[in-house]
Amino acid sequence: MILTLLIAAALRLWRLPAGVPLGLHYDEAANVVLTRQIAAGAYRPLFIHAYTGKEVLFFYAAALWMRILGGAAWGVRLGAAIVGLLTVAATYTATRALLGADRRSRAVAVFAAGWMGVAFPHVLLSRYGFRAISQPLLQALTVAAMWWGLRTGKRRWLLLGGLFLGLTGYTYLAARLFPLPLGLTGLIVLYLTPPAERSRRLRQLGYLLAAAVVVFAPLGWHFLRHPDAFTTRIGQVAASSGAEAWRGLMACLRALGLPGASDPYVRFNQPGRPVMPPLVAGLALLGWMALFQSRRDASSPVDRAGRWFLWLVLPTMLLPSALATSEITPSNLRLVGLFPFLALLPAMGWVQLHRWLDRALKRVPLWTWSLALLLIGGGWEGRAYAEWATSAELFYAADGAMTLAAQALDRAASVDDKATTVYIASEHYRHPTVAALAASYGRAKWLTGGANVVLPPRGDAVYLWPASLAPSAPWPEDLAAQLERDRSAWLDPDGAPALWQSHVTSEALADLRTALQGPQPAADFAHVIHVHDARPLATCRAGATCPVLVTWEARAPYPALQPVVRVTHPRTGEWARVMPFHYPTEEWTRGEVVLDQFALALPPGIPPGEAYQISVGAFNPEAGEALPRLVEERFAGLDVRFPLPIAARTAPPAPDEIARACSDLSGQETRMEEGLRLLAWQRPREELRQGEPLPLTLCWQADAALREAHALTLTLQG
Repeated sequence: MILTLLIAAALRLWRLPAGVPLGLHYDEAANVVLTRQIAAGAYRPLFIHAYTGKEVLFFYAAALWMRILGGAAWGVRLGAAIVGLLTVAATYTATRALLGADRRSRAVAVFAAGWMGVAFPHVLLSRYGFRAISQPLLQALTVAAMWWGLRTGKRRWLLLGGLFLGLTGYTYLAARLFPLPLGLTGLIVLYLTPPAERSRRLRQLGYLLAAAVVVFAPLGWHFLRHPDAFTTRIGQVAASSGAEAWRGLMACLRALGLPGASDPYVRFNQPGRPVMPPLVAGLALLGWMALFQSRRDASSPVDRAGRWFLWLVLPTMLLPSALATSEITPSNLRLVGLFPFLALLPAMGWVQLHRWLDRALKRVPLWTWSLALLLIGGGWEGRAYAEWATSAELFYAADGAMTLAAQALDRAASVDDKATTVYIASEHYRHPTVAALAASYGRAKWLTGGANVVLPPRGDAVYLWPASLAPSAPWPEDLAAQLERDRSAWLDPDGAPALWQSHVTSEALADLRTALQGPQPAADFAHVIHVHDARPLATCRAGATCPVLVTWEARAPYPALQPVVRVTHPRTGEWARVMPFHYPTEEWTRGEVVLDQFALALPPGIPPGEAYQISVGAFNPEAGEALPRLVEERFAGLDVRFPLPIAARTAPPAPDEIARACSDLSGQETRMEEGLRLLAWQRPREELRQGEPLPLTLCWQADAALREAHALTLTLQG
């Protein structure tokens, strides 16, 4: 066991401070931020409502290590590694408690701990800062204390088991199913116990249950007061039907031992790798048969109940992943509560195999072969983990570009004075990865989506741009030239650019602002923003994306604002609209000039022409109001418009494109004349007031060349 724990520790602690595994994904970074708040004493949650809800036990455990390390982000991973290592030891203890104290059970327990120590999915999760790693530890401790209590009759073991069971509810969402097999096993214990001793057994189980209820009561009361905290995440991931749940269960069973049928998400698995390699899966099948035999051979009710518990807990702990079919299924993260009990199967299979082959192996001691397997397995899994943890594929899946952005931000802040503004383009606003890793996080300003560039009113600018984020069209030549003039690359593990860093001087920025602003703005929206220009960046055609560049300037602070960009026609109205969230108002500095790209999806049936316009307005989502456009302090409308020519299609629309265009309409297809069909229409409202317009949408298709123009006559009857 000492050697097992040493190998397990080596696998879990190797290069942990150096940032292996690479990257710090959004979810893990959010955990780092939350743990840092707890470590600093600024936050004492019973349940974390942020990020769809999180149980808190792991965060308090990791906060200790983060505090020791002075707030270093890898303290959360160290906390996970310690929890994972303790789980290896707890697996040994739980196995001993379940199977008894004989020599064969000790051998099974050692080998079960050995599998946990080197198992790829548990090693992986032990090096990540996710709360799920605490679930198998508390489950194994619960089982160990409960069965030792049932075997010895000592109240302290049963109370300790109840303590661990109550704390299990504070670990992870999947742990909510764990009381089910435990409760059923308790009933089996009572059934198997002779009638004369049942009252004593009932008192023992009562001690455990009472302690569990007391420990879980604060969180249970919280769930009663806030039922959404209990149900929100379940509703997001739960299967929508029984058939879907059955498919999820079959997928999880295959993931246990079939290559290629496992968790496909590279953040939580090496692609194609099952939970157990084929050799181990074969031993597990043998162990499953041995478990059935040992259940019949067990003499005492506690021994027999232990076997029954394994039969119940294994399928039950598959359900958290099997039922979560609205997300990735199977999921090693959601299967983690299964591991301490799954470990018994290959262990029992190995001991049974050695027993059968004892003579053929010339009575080589079991521990010799077990030691060899442990060393080989540790080396094999360690090599596989090193390849996975340092791969470029994981780097990008785990927001590796944002870890580089954090380093680049700190470097820029250390060599540049505060007159330099640092802008970070990111898929997510105020990305928690940078918040967790960058000491200079407060210096950054955020460009979400990679579709805008902001020119500060004074000083130099540094732009950090992930290579994976590309605008819908190239930037104008003068801006692109400045961004590329002093540009450097931060590289991924394969040596390819992962993050671009551009430095633009104040002189170059001043020239750009002068060229973009002109003598007067095209529109003044309530003295909050000035819109200078809006124009297409490429030829716009029906059925394609039309990239539009809007240039505007921040003139005053404002609570909340988002642009409204539309394609309109003087006669036919609005054809396309976007309302993105690129540069939030809390990031603004007065005088910043923003170049904003918008991708407008033009419908497949929009006719070509020169009369279309780009409409630009500003909307306050909190107040539900649009900013007025002012001309000499007078109201002049809610938008400003710029010309937008739309070219003819180069090819007829595909059938699926036509179906999407008419998908929101009702009515049946009608052939009107030769070559012309009315595909669908939107039924008008049944009641109208006098003087109200009657909105009507028709979806037409010409399926042949029309020799003459058709006049459309609409008549309101009745």
